[in-house]
Amino acid sequence: MSYNSIAIDRENYKNYSKDFFYVYNRTDFLETLSHQTPKIHYLTIGDTKPRVVLFIAEYEDKIVAPYSAPFWNIEKIKKNLSIDSIDEIITVLAKYLDGLKKEIRLTLAPFFYDSAFLTQILNCFLRKGFSIEYADINHYLDINHISLNSYIDSLAPNARRNLRIANDLNLCFVKATTETEVREAYEIISVNREVKGYPLKLSFDQLNKTLTTIGGDVFLVSQKDSFIASAFVFNINEFNKQLIYWGDIPATSETKSMNFLAYKLIEYYKSKNIQFLDLGPSSENGVPNYGLSNFKESIGASVSLKPTLIKLV
Repeated sequence: MSYNSIAIDRENYKNYSKDFFYVYNRTDFLETLSHQTPKIHYLTIGDTKPRVVLFIAEYEDKIVAPYSAPFWNIEKIKKNLSIDSIDEIITVLAKYLDGLKKEIRLTLAPFFYDSAFLTQILNCFLRKGFSIEYADINHYLDINHISLNSYIDSLAPNARRNLRIANDLNLCFVKATTETEVREAYEIISVNREVKGYPLKLSFDQLNKTLTTIGGDVFLVSQKDSFIASAFVFNINEFNKQLIYWGDIPATSETKSMNFLAYKLIEYYKSKNIQFLDLGPSSENGVPNYGLSNFKESIGASVSLKPTLIKLV
């Protein structure tokens, strides 16, 4: 029996989304974006029963997924889909999207989240007229396979030296537990971004609202009585976390607090049985940030692909 797409309403989608793998596809997250007003299409695709569920956002001149999130993916209802099933699903989805007669842009999840499925849907999309607009470099820490006993010895000499400098300064790592501490963590990121000339896309209220809604962690590093570095981490699902913002106060960079923070994040999430810590992209529109890439790799991060697909009208 051939597959077809069925439009569903928000409430039906919400029922499905409770079990989604990616928090960015869940209704709870989408509702934090109420300041944006695209038309949302909610779909299931399957034969006699749904095999996958997804959403896409329609603006005046284009179709995008995600919107205001790092990535998007199709959510599987049937966990083990054969390549012919995936091919038919993407055929049906491509036909639906073509019918909207607008430019389409889709940013897939980094491949380490679900390598086999993401590889297969990318293959199918490319055969349905989509092309890769660019592919970002996305780093991650494979927490599940890091041994704390051997981690430091596995680091590059420069990273080992930086971590030793930080440890000699008796820096302190704490999890933020009050709004005041969360705000202090945000101010550190704000200072870091301003000095380095990077945009800070989320206001404190937006970031705090998202943390409260989907869950996550905020951490601070202090030297004596002053906070000098921080990190904001979102819950992707039960087993995976994503680092949204991290940084130090540039004037204190000689403390090597970022190396200390990286080690403490690994130590903390190792104790929580987290599998992956997604460190986010180290490129913009596919162009690498060499310094950021080198730092992440110096702390033991692995590299994954995060492609953005496009199809013009």
